[in-house]
Amino acid sequence: MADIALPASVPMIERLVAFDTTSRHSNLPMIEFIAGWLERRGVTVTLCRNGTGDKANLIAEFGPREAPAIIVSGHSDVVPADGQNWQITPPFTPRRHRSRLYGRGTADMKGFVGVALTRLTAWHQRHRSRHGVILALSFDEEVGCQGAPLMLPVLARQQERLRGVIIGEPTEMRVATAHKGHVGLRAVLNGVGGHSGYPERGINAIDLAADVLLDLRQLAQEKRQQALHDLRFDPPWSTVHVGTIHGGTVLNRIPERCEMDIEMRCLPDQRVEELREYLQRLYPPSAVGDPLESKIDASRPHGCLSTGSHDTGSHDTGSHDTGSHSTASLPGACASFPIEPPSPAGSATDTTQAGRTQRGALKLESLGHYPALDERRREFPRWIADLAGSPAQPMALGFGCEAGLFAQLGAPTVICGPGSIHQAHRPDEYITFEQVIQCEQFFTRLLAALAFPIPGSAEAECT
Repeated sequence: MADIALPASVPMIERLVAFDTTSRHSNLPMIEFIAGWLERRGVTVTLCRNGTGDKANLIAEFGPREAPAIIVSGHSDVVPADGQNWQITPPFTPRRHRSRLYGRGTADMKGFVGVALTRLTAWHQRHRSRHGVILALSFDEEVGCQGAPLMLPVLARQQERLRGVIIGEPTEMRVATAHKGHVGLRAVLNGVGGHSGYPERGINAIDLAADVLLDLRQLAQEKRQQALHDLRFDPPWSTVHVGTIHGGTVLNRIPERCEMDIEMRCLPDQRVEELREYLQRLYPPSAVGDPLESKIDASRPHGCLSTGSHDTGSHDTGSHDTGSHSTASLPGACASFPIEPPSPAGSATDTTQAGRTQRGALKLESLGHYPALDERRREFPRWIADLAGSPAQPMALGFGCEAGLFAQLGAPTVICGPGSIHQAHRPDEYITFEQVIQCEQFFTRLLAALAFPIPGSAEAECT
């Protein structure tokens, strides 16, 4: 295959890829580079920092400031490259090779951001339009879409101006109007340690986790068998997934702690709170004493959690700190459910040296959540599809992103960006020059079209 000419945006994409913006790190070096680059070209920039000040969202205004506007959005962070076998180039050393650009984030989604920066800046300096464009760059999208909610109140002040939102996730420049919602939880099982030769004198936290895991598998099976399928999605049901399990220290010690990271990806008509409520129904608070104390079912294997049948209705607010940022809270976050083990046969209930009853505990911590997208308005998506040169029939995505959050601003919201999601998160991630060129051409057509009314807007209806 003949080499394709170098797209004009590639040098900017390379500069962005060279910043290690893995979610556990600060994104400020890249954000401050972008802010300075834009301000030197006459673009107004606003930074929305997190509580610790080590990360920031960026909002940049292009074109007339008071005119109707569209939002173009991407995220600044990338997934880790740890433990991956990169062959073409180290992850943060971009390399051009065979009409592709390799490096972490090229597809997801610094390719889109690089094109947006170069095209929007040139347009801002040379042209006047009846519409403006707001560029919104978020942090921590890859760990639960936790940065975008901090800038939504700022963008909401422009709500009357907004005519549409484009999220540039990799769709190979096809338009998507739906994605599933997502909730992530960390289930922390705390047991009671001791020598493995005397398992009845402790509570094995891994045994507790095994009970929870089986219940989650049951929920996943129920979702698959439900009639509430949405055939736009693959798979067409809500999914439940256990991503990591960590527990125990050495073989001859009763594990005192086990953690599981779990998620549920919900169809648009289902609630993200359902996963937590399901676990709270199975492990309900006791009717007496501590409002979060769970009942015991001595018929279950030693060290396992009890089950129940009622919904607690508890919706306390909490958060989980991953060590690099504050986490978006979910109702009921960090609720703890202490569990008493049954007494060993022929003995009284074990007690600690302090004389208190031994307990295991289940604690649920929020790892973030975001709503589904289900854009039903048709004029704006058709317009974007036409400008992108993609099929008019929109897609529904199996992966989630910030589109469901931006849709809360009330404007029609679509997902459309260069690159393939099947190259994202993998070693030797890349974007093809062809996809970059298609995105550049899309921006050229989009910015030219902003000289005219946007389909579906009040201005278009009046013309």
